[in-house]
Amino acid sequence: MTGRNDAGDWLKFDFDDREGWVTAALVSVAGDLQVVKVAQAPAIPTPRPQPTARPRPVQPTNPPAPPPPTSPPAPQYPFSYVAGSANCQPNEGATYFNGFVRFRNNSPRNGVCVHIAYYGPRQTKCSGCGGVGDGVWGFAPFGTEKPAPGTTVEVYVTSCEGMPSGGDLSTFSGPPAQQSDKFVTTLSGGTQCTGITFVGD
Repeated sequence: MTGRNDAGDWLKFDFDDREGWVTAALVSVAGDLQVVKVAQAPAIPTPRPQPTARPRPVQPTNPPAPPPPTSPPAPQYPFSYVAGSANCQPNEGATYFNGFVRFRNNSPRNGVCVHIAYYGPRQTKCSGCGGVGDGVWGFAPFGTEKPAPGTTVEVYVTSCEGMPSGGDLSTFSGPPAQQSDKFVTTLSGGTQCTGITFVGD
């Protein structure tokens, strides 16, 4: 032992020509420790700064998956009016309505009943009946008279229940069962509406 610190709780030694310090709590000392000269204690090393942990990058969260597309609602009727198929123009002659009934593959379909409703008598006719052409139907509901301005006309496919046998452009009255959505127009005078088309399977 070659020295001690002033408090005597650290002791200095030489070992193999190398100096070192040890805490007095780890050694046994024989004799009076006070006779050992006080040696300059080494400076206590400043602790090496510990690297600070880098914050982990925030992982982007995946946006929620979009909900699956909803299926279109099932058709309410077996036939559909083809929106925009009607071409309505003023007509100083007879007011009339005509159009087509087709399968969804666009081929003409005969034997389908089409109904027209307005303020006067209601009429139902059969597509392709009476030699008018495959899938064709037509009405001139006001004859030679002009309808009153503001008259609303509805045209739609209906059941053929009550249609006279043959259905050759026959007309009949009755509350028909609706089989398609409606083509609706409000007249301001003499009018011709052509190309009104209904499709179904």
